[in-house]
Amino acid sequence: MVQSLVKILDKEACVDQLIKAGSVSWDRSLVYHIFDKAEADLVCNLPLSRWGVEDKMVWGPAKNGRFSMKSTYYLGKERVKRMEGEASVRNSGVDIWKQIWNMKVQDVVRLFLWKAAHEILPTKVNLFKNQIIESKVCPICEREDETVIHALWRCPAAADVWAKEGRPVKKWNNNVSSFVELWSDMQKKLGRDEVEAVAYILRRIWLRRNYWIFENKFEEPKKVIRAAKQVETEVEEANQRCLQEGVHCSKPRRECTKWEKPAREEFKVNWDAAIDDKLQIVGIGVVVRDDQGEILACLCSVVKNQSATCMVEAMAVTPPNPRARTRGNRDVRMVTTRVTIPSTGAKCLQRQQMCTKRHAADKQVNK
Repeated sequence: MVQSLVKILDKEACVDQLIKAGSVSWDRSLVYHIFDKAEADLVCNLPLSRWGVEDKMVWGPAKNGRFSMKSTYYLGKERVKRMEGEASVRNSGVDIWKQIWNMKVQDVVRLFLWKAAHEILPTKVNLFKNQIIESKVCPICEREDETVIHALWRCPAAADVWAKEGRPVKKWNNNVSSFVELWSDMQKKLGRDEVEAVAYILRRIWLRRNYWIFENKFEEPKKVIRAAKQVETEVEEANQRCLQEGVHCSKPRRECTKWEKPAREEFKVNWDAAIDDKLQIVGIGVVVRDDQGEILACLCSVVKNQSATCMVEAMAVTPPNPRARTRGNRDVRMVTTRVTIPSTGAKCLQRQQMCTKRHAADKQVNK
């Protein structure tokens, strides 16, 4: 990176001298006069806060932005682990990342392997590090700490699956230090079809672990292998049908959705809702942004006993107040453009508003 020479300002000048006084925009003529064009373009593309809040120091590795020795300790450990992982991959001579993403398996299996190789699966050890749970012991064997390699390979319950007849890794060494090391050995010693079969079994072992924790159900080794094989067969048959029909479906194309800014001095509201049929709960999320893309407000809510999708969508878009008071003491109407509610959703919204008005009237009468 080449640093431009300061031509006009004093060497102790601050960034605020590059901003027009009384406004929230860069002094473009001054910026382009001081810096070369490439650097000036980068500076002028940086968004400025419209509210004029004061700058403050933020420590990135901590969730609250405050520096602490604890966050520094974990940052150091993560860097050492990352360096050790990168070194082990380089020494093995195997680009495991490229091989994982090029495997002809389900996308969810590829993503699972990527998380396992990065040691970011929600194991007991990782949850304990984030202070979410109080114990890091394996919930199945209750003997050792549950790391990624323990849950998928070294745990006696996982070892029972790999010990079954016909498994290509039946007599492999159980004392493996990390998942990266294990996966590198598999890439070297097994064929492509065998690696893909192992990938499905690995994910099924992880799902069995989750079933045991959340539903108190435990699958026997034969059922784990049978379920993994069934998924693998179904994927292969689907790919064969696509080839016969002349459709390439191993990596489906996905539309790129980009957020579009609203008009100047307007706000834009994005919302979504999801339903958990099993638990009979609904999650609603709302985000409000201005024309610069800055988040002004957000909402995350959980509603019980709502099963109709139209009702959920209607609840998500029901504004508590059609106008919002900004920090500049201005009344600015909230704009929700390019949003369509189906007719059934509109009816649900009308019913909800009627119920709200009736409830408010009842409260007045009771008073």
